Amino acid sequence: MINLPQKTAIVWTESENNEGTRAANHLRRIGAKVEVREINTSNWRKSDVEAAIPGYTSLPQIIVDGIVIGDLAALLANPDIGEKVKKTELEPEERKAKSDENKTNWKNNKIAAAAERAAVATLIVTGRQSLPTDEQTAAALARAEAAKAVRAEQEAAREAAFNAAR
Repeated sequence: MINLPQKTAIVWTESENNEGTRAANHLRRIGAKVEVREINTSNWRKSDVEAAIPGYTSLPQIIVDGIVIGDLAALLANPDIGEKVKKTELEPEERKAKSDENKTNWKNNKIAAAAERAAVATLIVTGRQSLPTDEQTAAALARAEAAKAVRAEQEAAREAAFNAAR
């Protein structure tokens, strides 16, 4: 099997731009590594888009491996884009390594979230931040339970995919 390098894509968009979200999701489905750059945020401005794509007229604007594709319609109208950015199939050992990496990232994110909660608790105890209301606490607990359920489903799906690949 030939291992082709994974293609990279940049999607310039505005926040809450449905076409930008659709373009990014389409590129991810066909295997590209996608970076979404939302303009009018603290990181990106319209001048950055103009510098990258002179004369652009609409958003989103899509670039794949340094080649300007255009907007969502141009991306979807280009039949061979999927072939250019299609992921290569991972061998079982590579799939296992990727699964382990994902588990490690998930654990690290969980540790970081716990550290953040501890820092907020310290601020509350020292009086630098007010205590959350009962509604805020209930909402946070509900979000945590929902996230926990989603993670459990994702973990089960990963395990099932891994076992099916064996």
